[in-house]
Amino acid sequence: VAAAQDRSGPEEGPIALVLCPTRELSEQIYRELRKFAGSRVDVVAVFGGSGKWEMSKALRDGGDVCVATPGRLIELASEKTSDLLTSRCVYLAVDEADRMLNLGFHDQVRSLAQAVRPRRQTFMCSATMRRDFETLAAASMRSSATLRVVVRESASSAADERA
Repeated sequence: VAAAQDRSGPEEGPIALVLCPTRELSEQIYRELRKFAGSRVDVVAVFGGSGKWEMSKALRDGGDVCVATPGRLIELASEKTSDLLTSRCVYLAVDEADRMLNLGFHDQVRSLAQAVRPRRQTFMCSATMRRDFETLAAASMRSSATLRVVVRESASSAADERA
């Protein structure tokens, strides 16, 4: 991500935005990204239930990757904390998109996807492919592809279970 563009400076939006349905998942992804990126990439976390001022300051100071829950990010964006309309954001990832829909975040995800530059790469991860998920994907992506991961049971583990 950091190699894609120069690092973010103050008052600039992120290069990548990762949306998560829950605070717990946002915190987990934030911690893992920080470990993975080290000092090469600035990662900012934005979610409800924690210091709004600190998150607002972190966004204003600039971050390359923003991991967020939709509600808190929209709240901070409406307060002009971070300019999501920037041309810098070239990656949008929606983790557990199916769960986001179950929790009623459809409109917020759509709103955030429209706020990010139209020429971007969008990734949506989902354990299921419901009709409303397909509708959200079609509205958020130009030419989408579906990758299905199927875990098949090995012959030896099936035999062990029958024994």
